[in-house]
Amino acid sequence: MEPLTIEGIQHIGLYCRDIKRTSQWYQEILGCTVVEEDPFHVTLTLGRQQIALFEAAVDSLIQGGLHHIGLQVATGKRSSFERTLDLYGVRLHDFGPHKGFQDPDGHWLHLI
Repeated sequence: MEPLTIEGIQHIGLYCRDIKRTSQWYQEILGCTVVEEDPFHVTLTLGRQQIALFEAAVDSLIQGGLHHIGLQVATGKRSSFERTLDLYGVRLHDFGPHKGFQDPDGHWLHLI
């Protein structure tokens, strides 16, 4: 089994109450720039990392907080990383082009 190697946190995903207001705040106050935007999320630069904003549903109890953490894994190590997770019994889920998994407390981690 090859040891798991993570290059760093590529981004974090946050829930927010008003995605436009929160995006504007990060841009105006912290100087972030928009990298990607669609009706479901906005991704902004945050130094060398990024932050992805997701709007919580109006009727949701979630009003703010962590959506997920995106872990940067070397492209050539991705398959090995996923096999090692499988050996530990960690179940992978598809999230669009990415795969993700949960830690023991239910926090989502996405492989980027």
